[in-house]
Amino acid sequence: MKAVEIAGLANMILVLDVIVRTSLVFITGNLFSTLSLALLVKDFDPQNTLHSLLAVVNAMTLWLLAVRSFGLAKLTGASVGKAVAWVFGIWIVLTGAMIGFGAAMRAALGG
Repeated sequence: MKAVEIAGLANMILVLDVIVRTSLVFITGNLFSTLSLALLVKDFDPQNTLHSLLAVVNAMTLWLLAVRSFGLAKLTGASVGKAVAWVFGIWIVLTGAMIGFGAAMRAALGG
């Protein structure tokens, strides 16, 4: 039941993320608004790889990953540092692969 509790807490962060994103879209008038470093970019271009990297650094996502890391450490009995390294490491690899794939497709298709 501890795993269910951790999943529930993480999902509540996702619900809050949707509320914050919706509010930011209404406030800024930009469909790509998130609580990330991309808010610092005046004219956000989703085709720009740098803008995509800035959008990945999202405060809500980092909070979600931290909660999942602490939950994993609690469930497995591993150290928090080891759990943080695994959760954030897997997220970095998957996110990097998706951004790299997008950049490769833009280059291959001449975008």
